[in-house]
Parts: sequence; C-alpha cells; structure tokens
Amino acid sequence: MHPVADFNYDRKWILRSTLLLAAVVIWIMVLIVFLLPFDPVVTVVMGIALAVFFVVVGVSPFWTDHSIDENQIVLRQGWHFSLRIPLDNVKAINFIDEAPRDHSLFISQTRGMLNITASKRDLISLRLRRPQRIASVFWRRSYEIVFDVADREGFRQAFEKALIATRASPVREF
Repeated sequence: MHPVADFNYDRKWILRSTLLLAAVVIWIMVLIVFLLPFDPVVTVVMGIALAVFFVVVGVSPFWTDHSIDENQIVLRQGWHFSLRIPLDNVKAINFIDEAPRDHSLFISQTRGMLNITASKRDLISLRLRRPQRIASVFWRRSYEIVFDVADREGFRQAFEKALIATRASPVREF
C-alpha cells in the first residue's frame, strides 16, 4: 500500500536518547576490550552486535515516520516498533494539550493506553472500538493510543480523507 500521507514526529528527544545510547555502547565496548581476555573473534562479534543494536534502536527512528495508508494508520518509531491500526477500528480522535507523564514507548496496563511519543507536545489520542493486541509490547492490549506528530491538523485532515475514501464509520472527537 502507498501512504496517503506521512507525518514526522519530534526527533529532539530521540537525538538525546541516541547520544546517551552511543555513550553506553562505547562504554560496553571499552569494558569488553579491557576486562575480558582478548579474543579477536569475540571482540569483533560483540562489536558487530552492539553496532547493529545501536543502528536499530538508536538511529532508525530518524528514518521513519507515521503514515496514513488507504485503510490504516501506521505508527512507527524506528525499525523496532510498528503498529497498524485499521481505520474502521478508530472510535474517537482528540488533540491532547496535557502530555502523559512518560514519553517514549510505554503501555499502561491499568488504563489500556499505549504511548508512542517522542515529545510532550503535538499529541494525538486515538480511542479504539476494539482493543488491539500489540506485538512490540509483548502482545498486550490497548484501548487508546497516544502519539505525536509535527502537524496535528494535517494528520486530522488526511485521516478524515482516508475515512471518506474507505467509507469507514464516522469518528467522533472526545
């Protein structure tokens, strides 16, 4: 499927996290080199494993965006998280001015709310008609998804256009 529209999310928080992750990866590599008996194979394998981990978790969020396809919303945060929400499963959409306490990838079991946020502003909440199991958070169910986009109004317009195109049930604001 081709995206109807792509939407950036705030990358300032991700930049800080990536720099911290880089420092941790370098520190672990230094510990491996100086604390373990030197074995070139182990050192190279550990270095490659840490580099792959760093690219997947630290760098890949800079290369992904959220998008609205012809019949679904696709929320991504790097290569390690992707969530597809069918348009007909969205019951309500709302802009949030007060951010949840935690931002990043977090699911609240008591509230059934999944945060996929890199910022505390420009947040959107989607309430779902049916709870959705999410593979990236150990198949837990979520009734509400909170995420950020740089252009909330553009997201809403693209969402409404996709709803009209698919003839999905109307969505209300809450």
